[in-house]
Amino acid sequence: MKKAISIIMVLCALLAVSCNKEKKPKAKEKIPVPEAVDIGMVITRSDGTKYTLKWASFNLGASNEFEYGNYYAWGETEPKKEYSWANYKYANGDFSKLNKYCATSNNGKQWWDGTDPYPDGEMKLLPTDDVAHVKLGGKWRMPTLEECKALQKLIEDTGNYTSTWELVLDADGNEVYDRNNKAQHGLRLTQKGGNSIFFPAAGYCSKSDIGLQSGYRGFYYTATLDGSYYSYCVPKLLFLKGDDDSGVGNLLNAADRCHGLSVRPVWEE
Repeated sequence: MKKAISIIMVLCALLAVSCNKEKKPKAKEKIPVPEAVDIGMVITRSDGTKYTLKWASFNLGASNEFEYGNYYAWGETEPKKEYSWANYKYANGDFSKLNKYCATSNNGKQWWDGTDPYPDGEMKLLPTDDVAHVKLGGKWRMPTLEECKALQKLIEDTGNYTSTWELVLDADGNEVYDRNNKAQHGLRLTQKGGNSIFFPAAGYCSKSDIGLQSGYRGFYYTATLDGSYYSYCVPKLLFLKGDDDSGVGNLLNAADRCHGLSVRPVWEE
């Protein structure tokens, strides 16, 4: 009888341990915190005041400047296995059914599927939807369209900056290949006599395809919509190789918000 009771007590203890394991909350993803690199960028606000904008030393989700980091849909704060309109947070299953951040009505409610009768007119990500701010806190956030245009001007300022298309090498001088077996490259922007930042060409994600065009193109989200595009598109930084091996920044295109792109945080001072 005592032996039977002992066996029952052991089984109950094991069951309790099993239950406790099931109830244990899932550990949150730890995002490495980058350094805020001063590359001499000063932005003038609409009221005439100025601030210094520093860029993160690596992509969000990476641990060094060469790693691709995570991919995020615009306005979402977690990476996914699939990036499509079917699972995009701010559309009800389709690009024409946006439920947040819709600034274009286009014949009434063509792109809007929210509860109000008209698009909300939100043009910039709120802090709760800005993945750089959510993950890193403090003054970290995603760069605005105007700030990305300012970065493009630095790339074009050959008198004070150099931009080169750089092949990533390991400690032994060998080429580094990514998950798609593409040699890793990226744009290196260097302030003459100052600091430099590197933007890896991580490609982008569409549906279950991760890192499309990786190795030779880098796509980076801005935090703001642009009235020249439909609300289901967001302006993006595009880095690719120039004809003379220089790096080229091109903002004359946009990405579907549901696609997974790289994020490079900024710090305002």
